[in-house]
Amino acid sequence: MAADPSRREGPRRTHDQSRAALCLRQLAARFRRRPRLARPPPAEVRGPGGVLCAVDRRSGPAGEPQLSRNRSPTALRSLPPAHRNPATGTSPGLPHRSRPGGEPVVSDVAADGAPLFHRLTGKGPTVALLNGISMTLSAWESVVIELQGEFQILRCDFRGQLRSPGPSPPTLGDHARDLLALLDHLGLERVHMVGASFGAAVARRVLDREPRRLHSLVCATAAVGLTPTLSRAARQWLHAARAALAGGDRGAVFDAFEPWVYSTRYLEEHPRHRQVFRAQLATLPRRWFADLVSLLECVLSDEDHGVPRAACPALVIAAGEDRLVSVEQAAELASRLGAAFEIVPDSGHALPIERPAAFADACRRFIATV
Repeated sequence: MAADPSRREGPRRTHDQSRAALCLRQLAARFRRRPRLARPPPAEVRGPGGVLCAVDRRSGPAGEPQLSRNRSPTALRSLPPAHRNPATGTSPGLPHRSRPGGEPVVSDVAADGAPLFHRLTGKGPTVALLNGISMTLSAWESVVIELQGEFQILRCDFRGQLRSPGPSPPTLGDHARDLLALLDHLGLERVHMVGASFGAAVARRVLDREPRRLHSLVCATAAVGLTPTLSRAARQWLHAARAALAGGDRGAVFDAFEPWVYSTRYLEEHPRHRQVFRAQLATLPRRWFADLVSLLECVLSDEDHGVPRAACPALVIAAGEDRLVSVEQAAELASRLGAAFEIVPDSGHALPIERPAAFADACRRFIATV
C-alpha cells in the first residue's frame, strides 16, 4: 500500500517520551485554567523620620494593612525605580553579588535568629547607623549611598520600631543590650557607632556598659539628657499617637512631628512633603502607633545618670536649625564626652534625611582620624 504523501511521520517516540509529553500538556492545560489573583505591589511608606516600610495593601485582622517584613528579597523587587539605589541598581535591602569594581557585599535582608531586624552590607571597617525614634533602617539609604565602598554598614530597627517586634523595652539600657546581642550574633567585636538622636542615646548606653566594643562614637542631634524642649515635644507626639490608637486621625501624628523635626528650608524645598507623608501614615497598621507609644514612654521615663568622658574617640554633630536640640545643648554634650564638635548648617533635627551628604562627610572625615 502506497504511503500518503500528505502524512509526514517524524521519528517514533518511545513509550516514556509519550507519557512525558502527555503530562506536560495536562500541566499546561491546568495552568491555563487556573485563575490568577491580582496582588498589588507593596507601597513604600514614609513617616516622620523618613522612609518607613513597604506596606502590603492586603488587609490584616480588623481591616488593618499588613506590614511587609521583606524577609525575602523578592518582596522588594516591585519597588519603583525611584526607590532603587543609583549606585548599585538595586532596591534597598535587595541582596546583590557585587558593587561596581567587584567589591563583595555581605547581604542580609532577614533577621531570622537575630535579636533585631538588621541589614549588613559592604566591606571594610564596620559602621553601625542607629535610628532616631521614628526612623527605620531604610531612612539611612541616602547616607549609605555616600559611605558605601568604604565601610561595612550595619543598620537595624530597635525593638518597637517598624521591623523588630515590639513593644519597646522600658529603658534605653535595654535597647543597648539588644544592640550588643546583635553585635554578638553577627560576630562584630568592635564597630564605629553613629547614632541620630534616640540612636545616639542608645549608643551612649553601650559606651557606658562595654566601651571596648566601640572604635569610635558619633552622636548627631543629641543632648546630655531629656531637656525640657525634648520632653515637651515627646509628650505632644505621645498624645497624637494615643489619639490615633483610639481611632483618631493618624495623619495628626505627622502634624505633631513636622514642626520639631524638619527645618524651614527643607519644608520649602519639599512643598508636597506634608500632604504625601500625612496620607501615607494612614496606611500604617495599628501596631506601629502602639509601638511608637512604647518608645516614647521609654524615652520619657529614662533617667540619665550623667555623661562620663568617652573612652573612645567621639564626635558630636549639631544641626544649625534643629528645634529640638540647640547647638548649645549639643556643644554641652561634646564637652562632657570630651568629643570633637561640628555643626551642619541649614538642617533641622532630621539631619541624615535633610543633609545626607554633609552628614556622611562629617562621619567619614572623623573616622579617618581614629
